[in-house]
This record gives sequence, structure tokens and C-alpha cells, in this order.
Amino acid sequence: MSEWNECKLGEVYDFASGLSKSRDQFGFGYSFLSFRDVFHNYFVPKEITQLANSTEKERERCSIKRGDVFLTRTSETQEELGMSSVALKDYLDATFNGFTKRLRPKNNIEILPEYAGFYFRSPRFRATMTSMASITTRASLNNGMLSELTIVIPPLPEQRAIASVLSSLDDKIDLLHRQNKTLEAMAEALFRQWFVEGADEGWDSVRVGDFVHTNVASINKDNALKTIRYLDTGSLTEGKIDGYQTFDIADAPSRARRIVKHNDVLMSTVRPHQKHYGILHDFRPSGL
Repeated sequence: MSEWNECKLGEVYDFASGLSKSRDQFGFGYSFLSFRDVFHNYFVPKEITQLANSTEKERERCSIKRGDVFLTRTSETQEELGMSSVALKDYLDATFNGFTKRLRPKNNIEILPEYAGFYFRSPRFRATMTSMASITTRASLNNGMLSELTIVIPPLPEQRAIASVLSSLDDKIDLLHRQNKTLEAMAEALFRQWFVEGADEGWDSVRVGDFVHTNVASINKDNALKTIRYLDTGSLTEGKIDGYQTFDIADAPSRARRIVKHNDVLMSTVRPHQKHYGILHDFRPSGL
């Protein structure tokens, strides 16, 4: 393997702050890279849809060119600080927001934007970023901190190879996400067709409680079960079970002394927005 160099960001990039304007200066004017665009994308979107009323001087100072790296410089938590997005082309007359830092490559070291896009989102860089974050009321980045962070730079052929492999995987993940959304839309359409649009006027509306038991039997120490698997509702999200805790029956806490069985429907009665629900299939009696 050729030599991989580890350099400080201050040796590779020049830093700049973004555009800060009053709220009434947004929604018209020229292209504007928002905090959200940076936070949610490895690479700057091909088309920047947000607008800001920027001057010619501001567009020159806060320009966006191929190879520019944008890092979120402030956040509520350390984990969300320094999220990156890399420009793969020049954006005419575009500017970027004041809650991000722009890292523009110097001419002394050659680094591919495609490689940088994946490196700055890698676990290695994210861990370094988190460890260096300063916490006051909000996590924040300054030029001094950025200068001390490091980046590993392989030779160009290896940068291209790494970027090619990761880009292929990223495309595959994106395709699977889009396929999942299509299947979810199809399932929702079928449900609506069967139970909403296709509902017969003669169908009766009934209470769920008339057809199911909402109480769960308790386990006692004389039960034939020797051990139980305890399923916390926090481990059941949208029908998927993350894991169990195993207890001897004599040592099981009171919260784990309710039996659930095959085809039981479980639904958390607190924090419904967290979607802790599911149906148990092929499930032997266990504690809940």
C-alpha cells in the first residue's frame, strides 16, 4: 500500500464563515445552502432550492466551488456537531449559511471531493470531532479547533478506488430506501382500498375491547416456566424486536411477570409517537 498521509485540516483547507442575514432576506434572490442541506447530505444537492437576497460582495465571499467542505459549526449536542457536506461542482452565485463553516482546499495537497465526502462522515472523523467539541449552552466549532483536527489522505488512485466503492454502496442503499418507500405506499394504498374506500355500508363498527382481552395473565412462582424472556416495550418498535432480557422465574422483577403469547398485540400506553407496538408471531410464553 502506498503511503497515506495524516494532515491537520489547517494544512489542507482555508476556513470561512457563512452568510448571516435577517429572516426577511430569505425566500428570494440567489441560491442559498441551508443548514438542513448540509446536515442531511454527504454531498451538496445538485440543485440548491433555498434562496437568499445576497449582494455581489457576499456572493464572492461566501461562494461554493467544487471541493468545498461544509461543516455545521453549532448544534444542541456534540453528536450532531460538524456534520459535513461536500460540493461536487461549482454553484453560480450561491452562498452558504452562517451556522456552517466552509473548508476550501489549498493548492498544496490534492484531495478528491468524492473521497472527502465519505471521509468527513466516517466513524473515525466523527469520533475525533465529538471528542474535541466544546460545550457551553450549545456545542460549537471555531477555527482553532478545526485547525487541529486531522484528515487521512491516501494517494489519488486509492482515493478514487475508495470513493468508487463507497459510492456504489451508497447508491445501493438509496435504491433500497426508495424501494421500501414504494412498498410502504403500496401497502397504504391497499389498506385504504380494502378498509376505507371498499368498506361496505353494512359493516358494523365495534369496540376493540369487545373482541380482545386487554389484560395479561400474571406469572407466579409455581408456574411450570423455569426461565422467562423479558420484553421491554422500548425494545419493540414498529413490530421489530431488538432483544430480550433472560431471568430465572424466581428472580424475575414484578414488571416481568406478565405472560404474552403467540398472536398477542403489544402496544405501549406511553409516548405513542415512539411507535412501540407489534404482533407476536411463533412466540412461546414469556414475560412482559
